[in-house]
Parts: sequence; C-alpha cells; structure tokens
Amino acid sequence: MITLKLTQSIFEIQNLINEATAKELNKIVRRRKAITLGKLKNATAKWIAETDEISSITNPAPNELKALFGITGSQNAVQAIIESVAESVVVEILPFDKKLRGSVTFKFQPQNNLNLLALKEGHQITEKGTDLHWLDWLLTKGDSVIVIGYRYSPRENGRGGRGVMKKGGTFRVNPKYSGIIGNNFVSKAFIGREQQVVKIIEDTLL
Repeated sequence: MITLKLTQSIFEIQNLINEATAKELNKIVRRRKAITLGKLKNATAKWIAETDEISSITNPAPNELKALFGITGSQNAVQAIIESVAESVVVEILPFDKKLRGSVTFKFQPQNNLNLLALKEGHQITEKGTDLHWLDWLLTKGDSVIVIGYRYSPRENGRGGRGVMKKGGTFRVNPKYSGIIGNNFVSKAFIGREQQVVKIIEDTLL
C-alpha cells in the first residue's frame, strides 16, 4: 500500500494550478491576438461590402445613390468606407490573474461614426460649389430633407451621369438607404453576425 502525504493545502494547490493556467491563457491570447484581429478585420470588410448602400454608391443606374448624390469618386469612397470600418476593429486584452479573472474584448465600429464622418471621400462638391456631405446624410440624418426647392430628375447629362436637380419640390435620401446614429447601413451590417464572430474567435484563440 502506497501512502501519499500532501505538503500543501488544497487551496494552495488550486492557486498553483490557476496560476499556471492563467500564464498559459495569457500566452495563447497574446500570441494569437494579431491573427484574430486580422480575421475580424477581413470579415468586417466583407460584411460592409455586401450592404445595399455600398452597392448603390457605385451603381450607375438612375435613382441609385451614385446618381442621387452625384458622386464622382464612388469607387474611392467605397474603398475608404470599407477600410475605415475594418480598421476600427479593436481587440482589448485584460490579462487573466490567479483567479482566472480576465477578458478578451472585441470592439467594432464606434457608434458615433466619427471615423467615417471625417473621410474626405464622403463629401461631394455640387455644381454650385456647395459641400454636400452625403455620407453624413446616410449615417445620421435619416429622412431629413437635404435640399429645399429642388428635386431629383433622372437624366443622362447630370454630374453623376444619371440625373440632375430641377427646381421645385424637395430632395431627401430614399428611406431604404437613410440611417441615423446607431441604426444605419454600417450598424446593420453587424446584425446576425454573432455566430460568425464566435467562430473566428474559436478558430484562432481556442
């Protein structure tokens, strides 16, 4: 018969186990943080690119956003928007301690959209020299009237190649595309993506 005598209390042993576990967890999280962040940024870029608004910004057809706003640099604008949202993804690590208290937090596009509103590509100078901040309208203005005294008319000789502004009436964003803080095409792009985010985390951190 073999008898073992513990020289440490169960509490001390548990602390040693937790300390070793925390050390290993912290090592794994730090080592794989960049990989996880890269995959989340790539996924975010894909989700934004798939939105109807992004498609409409580059769609040359009448009554699409490209024509409605007269956007002349639509491809550059789309690229800038997608890159800005993707680069906003942040991974914050609170190291695990001996009680295994810690966290890995993922943050996506800030709700105030300041990174997007600061993009020069989100502006369009009108024929009258007015600065039309069209991206602001898409993200924050909802169905508010953009122009009073003019209405949009589909015509091939417009600045965007598909329409012009004519006197009379008002002009506002199509409700299908209009958004407000916390409820616009960027925030909607993340709806229902929870399981995809979890899968990325599981594949890279676990």
